[in-house]
Amino acid sequence: MRALLLLPFWLAAACGPPGPPSYPQRASEPAHSAAAIDGEVLGVDRVPPSDKLASGVQLRVHPAAQATVVVDLAPDWYLDEHGLTFAPSERVRVEGRRVEKKGGVVIYATRVKKGDKTLEIREPGTGKPLWR
Repeated sequence: MRALLLLPFWLAAACGPPGPPSYPQRASEPAHSAAAIDGEVLGVDRVPPSDKLASGVQLRVHPAAQATVVVDLAPDWYLDEHGLTFAPSERVRVEGRRVEKKGGVVIYATRVKKGDKTLEIREPGTGKPLWR
């Protein structure tokens, strides 16, 4: 009987803590759906903080001859720490992972370049945020 009572604790210990969050992925997507875009910033959106996440920054970018793309960058403090700000009409290059969502495409940025400044944001293979 005691063994049955301890079973949930043994299972939890065997599984270990959860790993770091990675890119959202649908079952129908290939494991590595890399994307790179060059375009004009149409808008800069602040994503309000939630229980577990700091406020973040998203860009709306218009690549040449393509529909507008939402780029999920990083927490605003991480961008501030690296001296990187964004404004409409600026040109950016974004590398990351492309995900199709209702309402359009989202790119989870691994690297962003504006002018001569480049910032690594997530690990390319795993999507692990570099601000943690």
